[in-house]
Amino acid sequence: MTDANLWQALIYWPLFLMAGIYLIFSNTLMRVLAKLPAAEGAKVMDSINRIIINPVFLTLFVGSGLASIYLIFNALLDNNLFLLAAAGVFFVGSTLVTILCNVPLNDKLAIAVVLVKEQSACSLQRDLENYWQSYLVKWSKWNWVRTVCSASSCFLLLLSF
Repeated sequence: MTDANLWQALIYWPLFLMAGIYLIFSNTLMRVLAKLPAAEGAKVMDSINRIIINPVFLTLFVGSGLASIYLIFNALLDNNLFLLAAAGVFFVGSTLVTILCNVPLNDKLAIAVVLVKEQSACSLQRDLENYWQSYLVKWSKWNWVRTVCSASSCFLLLLSF
């Protein structure tokens, strides 16, 4: 293996790992959370959202976003359409979807969970239950977008050799 191949593998690695993380959420975790009572599911998801913000995940998430930008420039320089498609699909379908869609939903969920915890009013509990049902649908939809785009990006990366 040459140094160039090793460098390339290190750049691709976070993109592949992020695809796996998204798949686990889409295929398993969200289905489990949907079966829990609304308040419990919302609290567990809020806890996951807080715990996942750690050095390992942030390195993978930020690293994959930066890697995709780097790959876009390399693809343009090398005139490699598969690499350009892979990097573009990943950046838009994973990085931007996370920032613009999933994170705002997570932020609203966190506020709703805190409000219910601090003020145990029945109306707030119902609001949380309603929001949770909406959250599950919207968040899962956007996570499937991230999953499909990330996996497609990985396939395109393999075709770019």
